[in-house]
Amino acid sequence: MPVVLFYKRFVGTALILLLFLPGGALAQEDSTDEELSAEREALQRIETAMVEGDARMLLTPAAERVELTIFDMRSFYSRTQALYVIQDFFGSYAPQQFSFEDISCREDRCSATGAYAHARSEEDMLRVYVRLGLREAEWMLQEIRIERNTRP
Repeated sequence: MPVVLFYKRFVGTALILLLFLPGGALAQEDSTDEELSAEREALQRIETAMVEGDARMLLTPAAERVELTIFDMRSFYSRTQALYVIQDFFGSYAPQQFSFEDISCREDRCSATGAYAHARSEEDMLRVYVRLGLREAEWMLQEIRIERNTRP
């Protein structure tokens, strides 16, 4: 009798998993999932660009004017100007590691904060904040803020 009960539970659990896992009969993917996927893709591209120190990838795509704040020096730059400023930053603070820690997305805007480890100092982690906006169905980088980590 215990073998039959185990078999029934096993088959029941397997059927439920097959119905609800991605690709299953009841699995659904709506436009919200696609939008979230586009947000994740944009953030993944930014994360990869930060890890690789690739300013061009970081700014593709970006708004016409990008707000950059690096160590309390804030200004608005064209994409081309921003490219040179970020290349200079990566030259001075070569990346060792980067990952987003906090991500917040709403309909047409998304922001994320991450920790940036660089070659200059193992103890001096930098905080990076990015803001993206949805323009013509594409997530565009609007702001990058890099500051010294003030957290203990």
